[in-house]
Amino acid sequence: MRTFEFTELVAQLGYTQYGAFFCGVTDRWPVTLYSASYGRFSVPVSLKECKDKLPAAKQEIKAMGGKLLTSGSNGSCLVIRFPKSKGLQGSFYTFVHHSLGTLTRLGIHPLDCCPVCRSGNCDVASFLQGSFRGTHRHCLQGKADAAATAAEENLQSGSYVTGILGAIIGMLVGTLPSLLTILLADSIYALLFALIPIGAYFGYKLFRGRMNKVALLVSILAAVFGVFLLNFELLVYYLINDYYFTFKEALGFLLEELADGGYWLSIAKDSLLAFFFAALGVLFAWRLISRTADSTAAEAQAALRRAVPIYDQTELCELEEDDDTLQEDHLL
Repeated sequence: MRTFEFTELVAQLGYTQYGAFFCGVTDRWPVTLYSASYGRFSVPVSLKECKDKLPAAKQEIKAMGGKLLTSGSNGSCLVIRFPKSKGLQGSFYTFVHHSLGTLTRLGIHPLDCCPVCRSGNCDVASFLQGSFRGTHRHCLQGKADAAATAAEENLQSGSYVTGILGAIIGMLVGTLPSLLTILLADSIYALLFALIPIGAYFGYKLFRGRMNKVALLVSILAAVFGVFLLNFELLVYYLINDYYFTFKEALGFLLEELADGGYWLSIAKDSLLAFFFAALGVLFAWRLISRTADSTAAEAQAALRRAVPIYDQTELCELEEDDDTLQEDHLL
């Protein structure tokens, strides 16, 4: 099945697209369908509660032509692959329906723990904390209101001065892991350079900096400056360790050298690999350091707006009929 056909089909079933995923509720299960080329879907569960029932479920899903796997942190979701012979053509929704029916019959139920309040009896499903799972509408509303209030307060009371001060402190902390691995293990790990912009971002945030695009700019500049600082720290260490300078002598010598513009250029040339790793670090941390107060509030509003009731369409009809009956009885 081609991608656009798959997208049209799942849209008809009431599923909503979240990037490469399509999320919706089937048989009271929050379901995440992956793109057509992957041929699988996942559902959230508590592995601790259903661990003993999984062998039987795997056998029955296998008999249907599919395959059942556990995934996520601590096996927090079940992944079911579609039969290879059928792929996603024609009756794939029937396979989803039968698979979920099998899980329910064997006593395996959806994870019923709201990620916001950590209680059960979830009434809606939404995309939270990287997965489509059950939650409460009032929790989503509270989270959206709190995010909007926090964004407004940050806009009014946030300070660039304290934020930049915090970013500098966070950047200093972020350079320490790279410095220690270079000195102690004589190795450079590119992933550790991501800690420099991340440290700067959290420092900016903790010191109540104004959370707009300036936070991203400060984090990127901190990553660049962190590379220079890292090289400066290493030069101080080598002067003390290899040439027997005192700390004061090494610091004074380097500060004199830094007054020469050519010395900065020399450091920049010697730091090309470090700058490359710092750029990778920024890319690794981009989703985090690009978050602003407004984007956080918008994300919370989107989770509320796109929440799906955990009911089948038939159950919704029955609920509406019950509401109509209650209203009629009240009028009588």
